[in-house]
Amino acid sequence: GIAMDLAKRQVSIADIAAHGGEIRAALEKDGKLNLQRLAPPADDSTPAAKPAASASDSRAWRIRFGQIALDRHALQVEDRRHGKAPPLALSDLSLKLRNLDNAPGSQSLLDLAARAGKRGQLKLSGPFVAQPFSAKWKVDVRQFDAAFARPYFTDYLNIELASVWLGAKGEVAIATSPKTAVHYRGNLAVNHLHAIDKLNGADFLKWRALALNGINVQSEPLRLDLNEVALSDFYSRLILSKEGRLNLQDIVVQNGQAASVTTAASTPAAKPAQIASAPVKAREPLPPIRIGRITLAGGNINYTDNFIQPNFTANLMDMGGAISGLSSRSDTRASVDLRGSVDHIAPVTVAGSLNPLAQPMFLDIKAAVKGYELAAASTYSAKYAGYGIEKGKLSMDVSYFIENGQLKASNHLNL
Repeated sequence: GIAMDLAKRQVSIADIAAHGGEIRAALEKDGKLNLQRLAPPADDSTPAAKPAASASDSRAWRIRFGQIALDRHALQVEDRRHGKAPPLALSDLSLKLRNLDNAPGSQSLLDLAARAGKRGQLKLSGPFVAQPFSAKWKVDVRQFDAAFARPYFTDYLNIELASVWLGAKGEVAIATSPKTAVHYRGNLAVNHLHAIDKLNGADFLKWRALALNGINVQSEPLRLDLNEVALSDFYSRLILSKEGRLNLQDIVVQNGQAASVTTAASTPAAKPAQIASAPVKAREPLPPIRIGRITLAGGNINYTDNFIQPNFTANLMDMGGAISGLSSRSDTRASVDLRGSVDHIAPVTVAGSLNPLAQPMFLDIKAAVKGYELAAASTYSAKYAGYGIEKGKLSMDVSYFIENGQLKASNHLNL
């Protein structure tokens, strides 16, 4: 049923139901959703005792819906602020809105379920206030293909995301008054990520599964508390330059100049053991951050060090272990205990302590390879040195130390 009060400028609609429809929405260039024009905001600034509305009354109408129910709909949202972005398309959409009211402070209920792409599923449910907007929703997202978002950041990165799937389960609270604030509690999954070098197409970073469990993050004031991070079946290309700079710092385009994140020039070899040092650039302190534990399993790290002499490259396989106790507090140290092998031949260990989140950052890490069979490198030595290697073993100890803004590294070889 529909009820209208001309004097109070109010319209009440008991129920709207639709089946099998299609909704096309768009974010205009001013950032507003075009559908907002269908329900102009109510004006509650007029005193209640004002006489009945006249022809010149400029008050906005108050519009109330008892329930809006959409079943098996399709939704397409176009972002007209960004011409390269493909529309977000949802199918098999079921939506229920209860007690929808455009009067400021009126609380409504949302229940939304939809499919995104071939595998993705999205569910949102809980109360919200339309004006000023605030919400407290339960979130359940599974196998959401985030590839549609690539155009928003690709111009700013030296990598290209070939694939990435997102999942989340938790509760999100959103407020827009007196200022915008977001608070999320729950879990997050980033799966099947594959990032490649934009310049040469080489693999830079990929993994099967990344789980972030026990998240408690808020924007006002900004802080992050995270119980556990679990990364499995991953590959990374890491390079430490001759200036002591990690290629991870080159993911973002600097000064409009594209750069490769998977290649680096080496420097001439020097004596077998040498200590090198370089300043570490200071940065602004981070907000409060705590990460209880990071566990790694099934890792392959292709690491090149052009900082210490002689330069070396190590193909670290089956890397696993844990980093425990990360925090942005300067008086804390996280412990590192990682183990694996070099080319499935010689065992490798990485151990020590660090605090990369504090200012100034601290790092004291030692890595060791014991008994690498040099015969396994015979093919490479024959190609680049002109002779093969019949037998022999190599052991190596590497250390990295950062304190008071200074990086020191050393490399000791035993043949």
